[in-house]
Amino acid sequence: MWTTQGRCPQIHRPSKQQSAPICLLGNGRLQTPARSPPATVSLGSRQTLPVTAPFLRGFRQPFTGGYVEYSASLGRPRFRDALNGYRRSRSFGDREHRRATDMAAKSISPQKLYGVPVGLMFFEGAQRLLKSGVTIPVLRLGDPNRIVVEAYPAMLARHLGHVGYKSDALQKQTEKQLQTRRSMLDDILNGKLETRYGLLVKAPRSLADDPTGDQLDALICAIQAAWAWTLEAQRYGAPESADALEGWIADPAFSCAKPLT
Repeated sequence: MWTTQGRCPQIHRPSKQQSAPICLLGNGRLQTPARSPPATVSLGSRQTLPVTAPFLRGFRQPFTGGYVEYSASLGRPRFRDALNGYRRSRSFGDREHRRATDMAAKSISPQKLYGVPVGLMFFEGAQRLLKSGVTIPVLRLGDPNRIVVEAYPAMLARHLGHVGYKSDALQKQTEKQLQTRRSMLDDILNGKLETRYGLLVKAPRSLADDPTGDQLDALICAIQAAWAWTLEAQRYGAPESADALEGWIADPAFSCAKPLT
């Protein structure tokens, strides 16, 4: 059943006409690709897809349109200094701004440098995506056969009722987190995403063994990318209120029929 190398997950739409084959990819962490290899799946085809095949990829990091070139021109040290300087000028509780999609998703500000350094993820990832020439729906027109959407695994995890399933710190990795990851993967594989995402998923259960959650997050990013692909003709599911500078998170909670609030 696996599409490539005998162990890649497979996602498909049940009882519906399948679209043309496309390679769907998910990355848990763009800034550490060696730790988080992409989960690769197929939608609408069980054949092995060549590297040159069209793809849609879900990344767990923000894309912010007009901000990319400016931040890249600063370089990493000056970018960090600029954000720290901005934070110091703001009042407590308003030091790191969030996009509309961040507030709706209850996700971390793309200006954050500490803890989960989403600002650095943005700095390292967004400029590479800009140079790659991919299409980012709503934000940027590029190669129509290479499409990238922003994914956020916590949205799917919360939908299934699972939180606290991972940790980067070895001393904070627990048996309870392992059981939570296994339970969440069981829910994914047992069809609990079909109603909300319209998808069925097959994947190795070993994905739950990674205590950092990167492997499971990569699968979830691929699932969110697959959901976006099913809405290709509807701006990949982007809400009408999606800001062309700020971007949006690919998830049914923010579908084109449900504007951000």
